[in-house]
Amino acid sequence: MNQSRNSAEVKGAIYGTLLGDSTITNRNEFSCEQISQNLILYKGSILKNIAPDIQVYYHTRDRGNKQIINGKIYNRNISYVVQTDKHPYFEKYRQELYSTGTKQVTMKVLNSLTPEGLALWFMDDGYLDYKASNNTRNLRICTDSFDELSIKNIMQYFNDAWNIQTKLYMHNSGYNRESKPRISFNPENSQKLIVLIYKYFLPEFYYKIDLHYTTKTLNSKRCTDAYFDAVEYMLEHTPSKDDDIV
Repeated sequence: MNQSRNSAEVKGAIYGTLLGDSTITNRNEFSCEQISQNLILYKGSILKNIAPDIQVYYHTRDRGNKQIINGKIYNRNISYVVQTDKHPYFEKYRQELYSTGTKQVTMKVLNSLTPEGLALWFMDDGYLDYKASNNTRNLRICTDSFDELSIKNIMQYFNDAWNIQTKLYMHNSGYNRESKPRISFNPENSQKLIVLIYKYFLPEFYYKIDLHYTTKTLNSKRCTDAYFDAVEYMLEHTPSKDDDIV
């Protein structure tokens, strides 16, 4: 993922991760914290394409409680952080995304996305809702924090830009919490999305776009040739259990 990118590709990738877990501070600094070190390094490689003078930093943070047993520390919950110094490049992103103080997803932002940006967004906030009991499978994107207009724009964008139809799914996590809206893709449109983004996925995140189809189904009319190729690609790039995974 350390390839060079032109300005439009960098912009599209950064917008994608900003729709996910990354943020621009009010001092125009980029920041992202996650439990996947590889994804943080991936995002850092994109940031380094911005300008020669941009400084990219990495560090770790202990997010959990330390338990000391016989002098040894256990149950450490480490997260990884990538961030930059203040840089004028990020000012336009902050103005576009945070005009009201919270993230606003405009059509301008969405139309700047690239397939790589969509992949970064999905690695951050996407997931597969698979229920073996009734054999249902839908890809979904967490949009819990977005307002109604932002969600409407996202659904329109997928339809207009990629001919991918979506539905609104109200997710309830229980514990008397309010249901939150999420973008949902049925199996047919999930295949379309996977074909668009799979080559930019880190193998450790393939589980998010594994539809759990049997070989018989993969070879049936229910699956497109392009989706079959995507599955073959991911199988080829999935590390074996004997490989060391950093």
